[in-house]
Amino acid sequence: MSERPTGVTILAILMILYGILTLMGGFIIGIAGASPFVGISITVFIYIIWGIIYIIGGLGLFSLKDWARILAIIINVLGLIGGIILTITIVGALIGIPMIIISIIIIWYLTKEEVKAYFT
Repeated sequence: MSERPTGVTILAILMILYGILTLMGGFIIGIAGASPFVGISITVFIYIIWGIIYIIGGLGLFSLKDWARILAIIINVLGLIGGIILTITIVGALIGIPMIIISIIIIWYLTKEEVKAYFT
């Protein structure tokens, strides 16, 4: 089982792209919001850390590392919780429902025995 499943490859690419976009967002917020406010600094820090986590996770999925599969599951459990919270709000349902659906699909896929068998 040396060949990586297509679904894992797609997830790895999406995680890396999301990580890069999140890093860029953090840097843009940092540059555009360069001010003495602590809230901006914390937001930038969270964006940068979150982006790095996504990039590392995506690279781990490419390498079929089990820790990366577990990390992706944890991220999607958080996404599922976030989607539920957003769905409860009036405006957030448009974003929350797709987040819930996507998170459930990814969790289901990464926990399938035939997918788990590829990871070391």
